Formats: sequence, C-alpha cells, structure tokens
Amino acid sequence: MPEFIAEPVAHDEAIAFLAGKPAVSRRVFDILLPELKARAFVISGVESATVRQTVRDAIAELGGTSADWDAARAHIVAQLAPWLGARAPYRAELLMRWHGYQAYAAANHRALTELADVFPYQRYITVGDGRVRDSHRKLNNKIFPADHPFWKRHTPPWEPGCRCDKVGVTHDDYERIRRDDARRKLENRWILNEAQLDKARHGTLDLGDGRPIDIRTPSEKGKPPGMEWEAGDFTLPVDALRARYDADIWAEFEGGARRERIDDGRTVWEWLTGERATAAPKKKAARKRARKAAAKVPKEIRSYLRLMANAGLTAEKEWTGDMVRAFNAKLKRRNRGGAKIDEKLGELAGRGLGDVTPDEFRWAMGEVLAMLPPGVSARLPKLAAATVDIGPPGAYGDYDPGAQRIRINAGLLSGHAGELRGRYHRQTMFHELMHWVHMGDPEGGYRDAVKAHFEARTKGERLRAKGRTKYYEDEWYDWYAGAVYRFEGRAPSGLEVPTRYFQLHADPDAMADTFNKLSPAQRAKFLETHAEAMRIFFEPPTKA
Repeated sequence: MPEFIAEPVAHDEAIAFLAGKPAVSRRVFDILLPELKARAFVISGVESATVRQTVRDAIAELGGTSADWDAARAHIVAQLAPWLGARAPYRAELLMRWHGYQAYAAANHRALTELADVFPYQRYITVGDGRVRDSHRKLNNKIFPADHPFWKRHTPPWEPGCRCDKVGVTHDDYERIRRDDARRKLENRWILNEAQLDKARHGTLDLGDGRPIDIRTPSEKGKPPGMEWEAGDFTLPVDALRARYDADIWAEFEGGARRERIDDGRTVWEWLTGERATAAPKKKAARKRARKAAAKVPKEIRSYLRLMANAGLTAEKEWTGDMVRAFNAKLKRRNRGGAKIDEKLGELAGRGLGDVTPDEFRWAMGEVLAMLPPGVSARLPKLAAATVDIGPPGAYGDYDPGAQRIRINAGLLSGHAGELRGRYHRQTMFHELMHWVHMGDPEGGYRDAVKAHFEARTKGERLRAKGRTKYYEDEWYDWYAGAVYRFEGRAPSGLEVPTRYFQLHADPDAMADTFNKLSPAQRAKFLETHAEAMRIFFEPPTKA
C-alpha cells in the first residue's frame, strides 16, 4: 500500500505530492469521495490525458518568482487552448492558484505546526481586494490558537478560488496585539474571546455587533460534496477513509473505484490502495504529445492569446483603458509595414458636422490599417467614404460591399454631446471599417471562421426581434452582435460579430468599462468571440 501522508508535509514533499496527484477525466472525478477530489487533478472540458498530465507537472514545477508564474501560465494556456479556446487563460490561472497554493499551504501548515512552541497562535489574512468573499473578509486578522479546530477546515484555501493565508503569531506579538485590542471596538479586535472561539468551532463568527457570520464550509452547509481538504490531513489511510462513511455509500464508491481508470492506466482503487503500481509516463514524451495537441490551435489564436496576456488583458483581471491602449500599440508594432491610407482610400466626400469630419475618418482608417498585417491590408480593395448627413433612419453608418463605400451619418452622430459624441463617432468609424475588412478581403478564410463561430454560438436558438432588426440573443456583450439580415437567407454569417467587438478598440476606456461589468462566465464568452473577431489581425506573414 502506498504511503498516504496523514500528517503535515514539508515543502518538497508537498510539491512531490502535487506532481503525484492522479490526473483524471471528469467522469472519474465525479465518482470520487470529497476527500479524494482534493487529491486528484481534473480539467473540465479537456479530454486529453496527455494535456492533463502536462498541466499538472507544470504546476508542480512552478517556482517562486513572478517570471516563473508567467512562464508556466503561458505554457499551460498553450496546452488548454485547443480545448478551451479563449477561456484557456482564465482556467490556467484558476488551476495554478488552486493546486499550486494548496501545495504551498500544506508546507506552510507543517512549518507552523513544527514551530508551535515559537508560534502558539495563528492569524488569518486575506489579500484585501474587492474579490474577497464577505465571510473570508470578516476573518481577516482574526487570531486563533494554533491547535484550535477552526484551522482543520479553514486553513486556506478552504473554498474554490480562496486566496487567503495564515501566519504564525509569537507569544510576545500576541500580548502586544491584546494591548492594542483594548483600544478597539469589540467587532474590530483581532483576538477572539472564549465565547467567540467556541462559536467559531461550530461555524459561526460572532464579532459582537449583532450580525453573526456563517463561516461553515460548503459541505457543512449541506451543499453537494465538493473538494474537501483539511490541513494536516493531506492524504488518508484507506481504513480511516472507510470509517467516515456508511457501508452502502462506501460500497457504491468502491464499486465505481474498481471499474474506473485514471490517466496512467490504474483503476481508482489501485491508486488508492497501491495494489498495483505503474510507472508514470516519461515527462519528455508527455510534453512532446502536449506540444502536438497545442499545435492544433490556429496560429492566429495562439498569437492573440500571447499578446492579450502581455497587455494584461485576461479574464480574471479588471481591465483599464491603458491596458487596451497597450494592446493596440503592441498590435501596431507587430504588424508595421502595411498599406498606407492613400493606397487604400479613394474619394473622401463630405464636409462633416461637429467632430464627424473627413479628417477624423482618415485618422480612423489609418489606425485600422496600422493594426492589420501587411498581407491583409494589401489584399483589401480601395475604399470610398463620405461623412455627410445621410443614411437610413437611425443608422450611424453603413457599408456597401458592391460599391466598396462607407457612409458615416455625421448628422445623427453630431447630435451626441461631449464625451458621448467622441465615443460614438469613433466607434462607428471602426465598426464600418471592420465591415470592409471582413467582407472586402478576397480570401474567404476569415469569413468562414467567423461564420462557423456564429453558427456554433447560436445553434438551436430562436430568432428574436428588436424593432426591424432580427437577432440571436446568445451571450454576446451586446445584442446587436447577433444581428442577421434578410439578404443572408437561411445562412446568417455573423456580419456584426467582428464589427461589434472590434469597434471597442476605438475607445479603450469604453472597452475596459464594458468588460469589467461582465460576470466571470460572460467574460469568458466575450474573450472567446473577441479572439475570433481579432484573428485576422494575427494572420501569419506570407512567405515570399
């Protein structure tokens, strides 16, 4: 039987244990008992055993510097991208934080336990930002005895996504804090009294303000069993695990464990009991297979993901206008040497109104051409444009692919005042110019990719209507991205997907505001579609 560590583990042992976590499919993960889920490695949506093992190994080898973190994250994103697309950066961050931090927490717990005579107390700390759960935030700076039962279930990370930590407190520090607490209100004190410690033992944090905080773990609240881990109990002997469950529950688990296999070929039962040992796959071969899998991701999407990450534009971060401006600037540097405005702009008519002028249109066209790869801008047809008070009622602009002409409705746009005027007219120009890029490119690869994405996103959905516009609602950041037109017949191609997502680059602050208002799930969807909309800007250079 393998040694299932029943005591806190040192740093090297914790990392080794992380590297030894069995990589499993989602189906196998679902049959595991909660205690074992914390000791397994799963990536929902990834069916490749090679990718799961490679990602696990990369996290286990993670060093302690930001450079190590960034390099590992880029490597993991490359493995996940074939399966998860634009969600890969968000999932990579989640996996690294949960599994990597769990190994660190085990090592930290052992160190504090071994030095209990030096650190007889431990203090709970959070990262202090706006993403901390309320129950975790209320625990910030609260001090418990090192041997208090609280730490068994609440040593971070004790819920998915938990980024909290604990630090040791010496006896001298404890006495100093006690003196400081005498000047604090009861609810703000760091040291808990005996009554408060007793309530914490049973899942309630009572700060004396009449608003008790529920600090029970998800399983203690009766929620469906998830990943359970207890500090100092990083692994369990099989007999101890069996003793926790009724006979019928254990029998059901054992039956599934004897049938289902983990990625290295053993059954779950063989992994748990050590009845049969199998050599782990060689890392070199695993990484070679992982690189092969990553190569299935289109080069354009891989390049997009790298540049987005370099600019800090990832799903888990709050965006700023400066981040978007940095992305735009990096994209221009990457694609320098393309077509000039005068090579692609023919007649530019109209005197314009307010800020909506021919000069503004020349600026917008120059920006778009500077972002495009030289090969793409060279293929695009020459364009005519007009900034005049014309156009369909309510339309800010239009693009005629037959005449290769853009009209910007200066009359309508100039009706907006101040900041809104600038926001609307520049986004409109980028929007219409993206129609030119999307529909004017004589090579159809980009159009086909956008259409395939649109069909996948809207499959099975019911067509809706807003005024005279038909659209598929899906989960676009803006409903208009799902618009379909009568002339498309029964084969809509997502004509407003590239335009609606690219136009935000005309106003970096608006793009950041739009993204930050989305939920985590909506952010993942946004990045997935943004990647498809932007892929033409990452077309590899044509070989001479």
